[in-house]
Amino acid sequence: MNPKHLAVICDKLDAREIVGAQAILLAHRLLERGHRVTIVARSAADPDIDPRVEQRIAGVGSRFTFIGQRRYVRWLKRALDESQYDHTVSLVSTLPAEIMAPMRGTFRGYREAMLKLQFGPLGRLKYVLAGFTPTALANAYFEKQALGDPSLSVIISLSPLIERQLQSFVTQLRVRIEPARCELPSQSSTEDAVAQLRGKLARAWGLTSEEAWIVLPFTNPQLCGFEPMLRAMKPLVEQGVDAVLLLVGQARYTHLAWIDTLGLRDRVRFVGKTAYRLEFLAASDLIVSPSSFDPSGWGVLDGLAAKTPIITTDACGLGEVVLKQGGTVIGSPADPSELLRAIRQQLAIGQKAMKPPDQAGTEGAVGRSLADAIEDLISYKSPA
Repeated sequence: MNPKHLAVICDKLDAREIVGAQAILLAHRLLERGHRVTIVARSAADPDIDPRVEQRIAGVGSRFTFIGQRRYVRWLKRALDESQYDHTVSLVSTLPAEIMAPMRGTFRGYREAMLKLQFGPLGRLKYVLAGFTPTALANAYFEKQALGDPSLSVIISLSPLIERQLQSFVTQLRVRIEPARCELPSQSSTEDAVAQLRGKLARAWGLTSEEAWIVLPFTNPQLCGFEPMLRAMKPLVEQGVDAVLLLVGQARYTHLAWIDTLGLRDRVRFVGKTAYRLEFLAASDLIVSPSSFDPSGWGVLDGLAAKTPIITTDACGLGEVVLKQGGTVIGSPADPSELLRAIRQQLAIGQKAMKPPDQAGTEGAVGRSLADAIEDLISYKSPA
């Protein structure tokens, strides 16, 4: 055992956000292995974190503006130089480090996925022109700089989809790619606790115990499959299926206008962000993640741990695992009619039809855990 001091780099240290939650989990895993860990972030939202994990927060403005990004990257480089960490690990493709594990894939991959969703040449042209906004240009620039940084030695891909995104960079940069996987979250709630939570939520939302609860992980309205989900939800209800759609994430109430137009106002609930995400998913009947861009599989990861039936697309990096555990994978972008058939089939199977989460099955799909991969990369035998 040769303890190291590692810097785990992210943008916003918030347990309700994917990257922030994974930064905390990774820091705890490395701490368990005897290492000293510092989480370096632009901002923090009072995270529930082991006090032995050090935090260094920049507090230098918003990541949604070019100025904020530039200030944070400059601050980050100074902070890394001053502290002399043994190793640095970035969880974002736009922030430089010795080891990079992009939790959300690459910005270039995101742009390509969004471009495929545009209708016709004019729509694609408008989207290409929109890429010249300061924020988009900043993301592209800082990603190119981070992936071309001389200190970068290894990129860890969390799925084959992310590895394919990285191939064009790797041919230019001559850095190697190591496969890894993110851990399934631990589910500690009992069946009684989950049932009690469902009862409380049903009373709060004016629901009964009869409806089928369908959860849509709602992040980007275009990429998460919001439109095909609503277009599948309307005929589902019209066909007599007693179901309610629960939007989990940063949904905007401006979407209510379209929901009203479709006559689904009474069949949709905005859940927002929740610190009890895993327990909530365990209390639901079906998770639908018809995403057009989910290379790491974040839309289904918690659902796998909660043993709730899942429908996703071939744009999900954990699609193979979903299939192994009894879920359904459809094509991307999701077709509403195909999605409707998949929903009806899963609801017909019955509640909690998924097989128990199997870490071995996840490992077989994409390799070692992220913490194990980093441990292997930083460990070495001392000279005799």
